[in-house]
Amino acid sequence: MASQNRVLPLAGVWLLLLGASLLAQDSLVSAAFPDPLQYKLSPGTQREFEYYQCTGDFHKANREHYRELRDVCVDCHNVYRKDGVLQACMSNCFDNDMFPVCVKESFRTERLNEYYARRLQITR
Repeated sequence: MASQNRVLPLAGVWLLLLGASLLAQDSLVSAAFPDPLQYKLSPGTQREFEYYQCTGDFHKANREHYRELRDVCVDCHNVYRKDGVLQACMSNCFDNDMFPVCVKESFRTERLNEYYARRLQITR
């Protein structure tokens, strides 16, 4: 009878430790991937367009401009191969400090003003 009394509290302690470790693991995963929505976005869709705060209409001309600006960011991500480069480049509808760096890294510096004009078109 005495051994049974010891087993129940031990089982409770093990369950408590298991639960705590699962919670800790979940918080580590959520810290590594802070925004799970970005992994559900299909490239070049209206949902992605709106997610990155592009406020213009998602019609054919804007889709083409958006796709071209996005391609610059994808190329930059392929150069750096670091998490978050694509999202940083596309944040605030390409109006950030990372986008000009990506244009430079993809050897398109001469087109930077053209890209700025396209960004303005898709945010109207």
